[in-house]
Amino acid sequence: MSVEPSRENISLASHAETSHSMLSPLIGREAELRALLRLLHTGGTTVINVTGAPGGGKSALVSAALRGRSRSLFVDVQRLDLTGESMASAMMGLRHHVSHAPIPLHRDDSRSNGERILLHVERADVLARSGQELSRLLSGHGGLILLVESVPQMRDATVGIVHAGPLGPDAAGELFRRTAESVAVSLKDDEESRDSIRRICSAVDGNALAIELAALRLPLAPLASLADLLETPERALAVLTMPARVGTTRAVRTGIADTRRTSSADAQQLLDSLSVFSGSFTIGAIEAVCAGQLPSCYDALGELLDLRLVELDQDTGGREGRYRLSNLVHWFAAERLTASGAAAEARVAHAAHYSEVAQRAAAAFDDADEEAARRLLGEDYAEALAAARWLAASNPDAALRLAADLGWTADRYGNAAALIEVLTALTHTTSVGTAAARRDALLWLAAMASWSPVVSDRSELIGRQLEEGLGLGRQIADPLPFLRALHTHFNAAAGLGEFEAAMRSCVEGLRLASEIGHTRWLGRFEISLGTMNAALRRYEEAASLTASGFERAMRAGDRTGVALGSLALHALPPECVTDRAELPSLEGVLEMFRAQSDLVHEMHTLAILAQDAIESGDSHRAAAWVLTRQERLGRMDLLNGLTISAMCAVQISLLRGEPAIGAFLHGSIAAHIAPLMAIMSPAHSALYRHALDSIRGSLSLEDYARQTARGRMLDRDETLSELLTYLREVVDAAPAPPAASAAAASPELTPREHQVLRLLAQGLHNKEIAGALRITPKSVMHHTVSIYRKLGVRGRTEAVTAALHSGMLSP
Repeated sequence: MSVEPSRENISLASHAETSHSMLSPLIGREAELRALLRLLHTGGTTVINVTGAPGGGKSALVSAALRGRSRSLFVDVQRLDLTGESMASAMMGLRHHVSHAPIPLHRDDSRSNGERILLHVERADVLARSGQELSRLLSGHGGLILLVESVPQMRDATVGIVHAGPLGPDAAGELFRRTAESVAVSLKDDEESRDSIRRICSAVDGNALAIELAALRLPLAPLASLADLLETPERALAVLTMPARVGTTRAVRTGIADTRRTSSADAQQLLDSLSVFSGSFTIGAIEAVCAGQLPSCYDALGELLDLRLVELDQDTGGREGRYRLSNLVHWFAAERLTASGAAAEARVAHAAHYSEVAQRAAAAFDDADEEAARRLLGEDYAEALAAARWLAASNPDAALRLAADLGWTADRYGNAAALIEVLTALTHTTSVGTAAARRDALLWLAAMASWSPVVSDRSELIGRQLEEGLGLGRQIADPLPFLRALHTHFNAAAGLGEFEAAMRSCVEGLRLASEIGHTRWLGRFEISLGTMNAALRRYEEAASLTASGFERAMRAGDRTGVALGSLALHALPPECVTDRAELPSLEGVLEMFRAQSDLVHEMHTLAILAQDAIESGDSHRAAAWVLTRQERLGRMDLLNGLTISAMCAVQISLLRGEPAIGAFLHGSIAAHIAPLMAIMSPAHSALYRHALDSIRGSLSLEDYARQTARGRMLDRDETLSELLTYLREVVDAAPAPPAASAAAASPELTPREHQVLRLLAQGLHNKEIAGALRITPKSVMHHTVSIYRKLGVRGRTEAVTAALHSGMLSP
């Protein structure tokens, strides 16, 4: 143990490294710095704990607080380094130090600043559990302040806590740029450079030390290459080491290793095993992976949580918290697991656990109980997919079963490229998997491909997959999976525009569901058959079937069926639907699909909302719905996703008297229009044709040809950029509502509704709001629908705008 006078400079964020003077000022720690200075000034707290993950910037924070202020705050500042000390020896040294510290002349509560002594204790993880004992030790001393740096937090009410957490995106980017300047690297301020910096800072979880070490590598690797290196786990830790020319050894790996060594052997083994997870995981998954390796994982897990080597997120909106490793710790632990030779055993346990979870979730989906399926699989889709990928090389039969059980999740999320890749590779070999696994794999492949923008080029392949999958289904005497198989076949055939084949599946499904008395599937098939009749313009039959299915769903408490039935009834001509006003609103249907993570139907609902606004002549509201739709969709390659949004924008341009923009946007999607118009509702097809005719009539032949030719030159990314730019201009240009209507839209919201509204204004989704308020996503949906109703609006964008104008929210 060594005691040194304080050096008044700001060092790099540090855990187990030599202090090192830096050119970069303290960045992104303003709030923490104010908190620490407040504790140092008041003198009411005798023990102050600066805590945070390894490399989080604790030393830099303390140095900044003491820099230029120590003479006015303290008569003496000393440093105590506890590297390698045990708790017993550390406490013994502290007692000796306190007993020899001079007692100030003034012993009253005010304690003159000039008479206080500060003892700055570094690398003091061994003292983390001794907060109460330290407070007692200093209670008899009038002017000694103990400032303790540790990774674990001292959990005692008498200790003042300052937490140096991860840097936010802006502060992380600024720190990276400042550090780059210190090694004479000038970075551009263009979008490509900003994106690379975001990738780098995200890859290292906003860790200050890692950000600085990454920037110090810029003379070796260009910015974009450095971002690629840090997204490659095998190279990342090697990159995050101080360059040799700097003359001191400093590395993220060293800091994590030093922290890991302070834990027990069981905790070290558990940490290495947890690197088998690619993302977040539950306590049940931890138990499954560590079964047979550790007698109990709970004490070891507690140690790792204290040392911040494992993080717990309690605000997930689910029933239980989820654990995760930061990228830095994950890379380190994965190296250790591989070196130990236990990686394969951990992967087998990991795959077995997620195979069992996925199988139970798929069985619930076969029973038309999506809510139970989501509760079972929840956020574990990515982990299960990672398990399927690993199994594909070691146990293809098990891999096919697991991947097939994930089909329903990928299909609903609308982003299935990774699962399609796994399923395609496995189904190419006819000897792989059971008949049931192949049935499910082929049908899900066909269903997911039917949403692809290149579906017309794959129609023959999709047809073969459907035929083989349905044939296998008829050979297996298991009604629930076959009902789901028939419905999957219906969705895929409908996506291909093969309405008669889709109807045959619905009829067969109705018959089988009726035979076994399955109410939810009966309602689903009636609704599906109704949508097919609507597509064939048999509106009376469509209304009768859909209404019957909707009523069954209501009686069975089938929220998915209620949402699907409501959506289908809203899409029918108004004269065909009695009691339309008693249906859930389209906004309510939208929230249902969002709560169910059903992206495909969420996109469909947003398109209908936009089309309704277009038909009512409200270009601003229509643009807001399309913008919401496209921003939610992002760059996802969903069938007709971008095309439908652009078609709505074409009609919006006509409402706004901007025919040249309409012709330009039409040209950008002209190649995709024909197959889409073949399966669109006749009413919406007619509206688009009418809009296009009006645009042609508003322009000369030469102008129309020139604008559409410009649009045809755009690729998908350029089309997306032009579309978003136009929609934002329309939304931003909307005039403010008059004062009278703003005042009228100021009803009384409940306190909970006010909380939900504020979080909506921050751009949070229902699941994130549920986590923040510690309520269920279903409750959030109910509050949101109530807010819309009270404000007289149709979505979150309008709700926030109305609340701002009425003064319910401040800008």
